[in-house]
Amino acid sequence: MMELLENGTAKQNEVSVTKKDYISTLTEHIIHEILSRLTMPDVARISCLSKTWKNFSVSFPCLNIEQQYFDHLSYDSFKNFMYHKVRSMSIKEESLVIHKFKLCMHYKYVREAKEEIVNCTRLISKMSTIKEFDFQIIQGNHFDNPDYSYELLHHIYNAKMLMVLRLSGLIMIQPFRDTKFSHLEILRLENVTVHKESDIDWFFTSCPMVREIAIVKCNGLEHLKVCGNLGNLKLLEIAFCEMLKSVEIQVPSLEKLVLYEIKRNRGDDFCMALSIDSETSESLRELTLCNSTIRGITFTCLFSRCSNVESLVLDWSMHFFKIK
Repeated sequence: MMELLENGTAKQNEVSVTKKDYISTLTEHIIHEILSRLTMPDVARISCLSKTWKNFSVSFPCLNIEQQYFDHLSYDSFKNFMYHKVRSMSIKEESLVIHKFKLCMHYKYVREAKEEIVNCTRLISKMSTIKEFDFQIIQGNHFDNPDYSYELLHHIYNAKMLMVLRLSGLIMIQPFRDTKFSHLEILRLENVTVHKESDIDWFFTSCPMVREIAIVKCNGLEHLKVCGNLGNLKLLEIAFCEMLKSVEIQVPSLEKLVLYEIKRNRGDDFCMALSIDSETSESLRELTLCNSTIRGITFTCLFSRCSNVESLVLDWSMHFFKIK
């Protein structure tokens, strides 16, 4: 009899163990880590499983809206999704917590839902918790709308606590009022359109903590002067800017410089004007030049001042055969 009771108790314990909801006992930061590895539609579905997870689709601190998750939807369906997303965020605005926001969508989807995307950007930029902002319009060179870019950038520039900012597919516009990103550490501008050098130059005086800057495929950029309040900058990448004619660098803290030129139809006489001041030359540890049009004699004079360079990469640099 005692043996039967013991067996029954053991079975009850076994059942209670198997029925325990371990997921709901997880701490919030672990749940967020799990959700960050899922698509937005899956996050929305999971949030319906229990009361504990009910609001996670809204309070989820990593908000990713990427093209790969919406390829099967029509433009109207995506617009409807964004409308309901913004509406749910507005209801929870006071308690909303988002640390990372990424939107990577084809310009046709963005064009259809531009009002909803602006409202989403406005809500997120107002949060003191937002640290990383990644906004990419795929094939954005076709989305030539200065007014829309200005409206988006106006809200993005209000996110003063940003530590990471990546922009792609927009027309760059300098803010009208004094704007500073005092906490920004990583800046990437890719496939953006530049009408004036000042539309980019202001970043160099407004981001004192920035450690990495990448300027890639900037349309319309002809002259780039990297100097100013950049005492923490360690990595500078300038790549595939088709119209770029000259680069001037004055950053005494710089350790790594990457310069990728693009093949262009300017004849054999074209030579990139690269100027690096003596303090920056001495601080450099790594130097990469690809498709460079810099002549051998010019490079010899430049490199002779880089006495502390430990890594030198010259790739498809045909004019360097005269290096002495």
